[in-house]
Amino acid sequence: MSSTIQLSAHERVTVVSAGPEALVVEAEYDPGGRRPPSHRHTDQDERFEVLAGVMAVETPDGERRYAAGETFEIPRGVAHRMANGGEEPARVRWETRPALRTESFWRAISAARTPLGAAVALVRFRREFRLARL
Repeated sequence: MSSTIQLSAHERVTVVSAGPEALVVEAEYDPGGRRPPSHRHTDQDERFEVLAGVMAVETPDGERRYAAGETFEIPRGVAHRMANGGEEPARVRWETRPALRTESFWRAISAARTPLGAAVALVRFRREFRLARL
């Protein structure tokens, strides 16, 4: 049974599979959504396959757009942020390795009703998500 987590007004993830080695989700990004803050993962690698639409991905190397059928990876420690880069909804298959507590972090962010609540989640899940400059 899949479970969908609303990360922001324009972004949601549906868990495809979860285990210690990997968390696999399908993420949907609506057009016009705001990018999450620049961040990095100290102990995790991410891999994305664009299934529909266009994703705009910003790293220290600059911004790049990926279209349906393309893949990209974000190695641990690399600052990044991303959002829908087109006029149509974008959908990606997103793998986080190892999973650690990423799903719990997303649920905490989804449940946070105030900036203080989000800040508490950021402190609690520092191994999964750290703010970073690009």
